[in-house]
Amino acid sequence: MQVSGDTLLEVDGSPLLLSLTTLLAAKVETFISMDKDLLTAWIVIIAVLVIIFCIYCTLGSLAKKRGRSYWGWTIISFSIPLISALFFLQIEGTPILVIFVPFLIVYIISLLAVLLSGKTDEQKKKELWEAEEIRHMVERKYANTTSVTPNKTE
Repeated sequence: MQVSGDTLLEVDGSPLLLSLTTLLAAKVETFISMDKDLLTAWIVIIAVLVIIFCIYCTLGSLAKKRGRSYWGWTIISFSIPLISALFFLQIEGTPILVIFVPFLIVYIISLLAVLLSGKTDEQKKKELWEAEEIRHMVERKYANTTSVTPNKTE
């Protein structure tokens, strides 16, 4: 076993682990020499994931209106189907529908959860305003009438 400057570790003269720069150069060369169809496929996949993430951002804005965390609802609900999609990609011959159906299912479940999680700030303010109006109306009604107190006889 030898350690040289070009490689981090050599076993019997063959490099076992390349230096970081050599490994990075190999990855860049692989990306550059990538087939045009494969590059197009990666661009389409990334574009679809960006579009799906933008759709998932609506969950975050709905959650924020209800006093919940914007990024918590967006990232958590997006990462669950993303992890399952990465799992399904590892299985050979998985149909594309199986990969993208979890995004739809988790979005619908998260949307229902956000909508049922509480009232928006506008709804809360409206209820407070209505309660305040009722209180003022009752005060005005009973302010004009004199209260009758029983006379104490001694």
